[in-house]
Amino acid sequence: MQVEAFQPPMAARQSQVLALLGHFYLKQGYAQRAITLFAALEILDPHNAAHVRAHALACRRAGRLEQALACLDRLALRGRINAPYHLLRAQVLQGLARPQEASQAMRAYMQARQDERPKEEQTA
Repeated sequence: MQVEAFQPPMAARQSQVLALLGHFYLKQGYAQRAITLFAALEILDPHNAAHVRAHALACRRAGRLEQALACLDRLALRGRINAPYHLLRAQVLQGLARPQEASQAMRAYMQARQDERPKEEQTA
């Protein structure tokens, strides 16, 4: 019996086109439409963390801060924590009137940015 490798339900090219459309919607101020696209992309292309991050950003811009925080939690569970994650988390927490947590997230952002810089820039 031959085992078939799992194929994502959506081709990479199709996923990229839909993500581009979602980013276009965000740029034009249609956050609700972007939320719909990125939510669908999360289902259709579940291994792409960029879709989850974009979904969180769209939720923040639409004022759906609890939903944005849920997206960020899913991102953290995947181990995709980096400087942009911390910055977006700080913005969402600030919007939710949770200043202590927002401050911690901003400090984590600053530390992550510092860690990402090349060593020669840090010593200069």
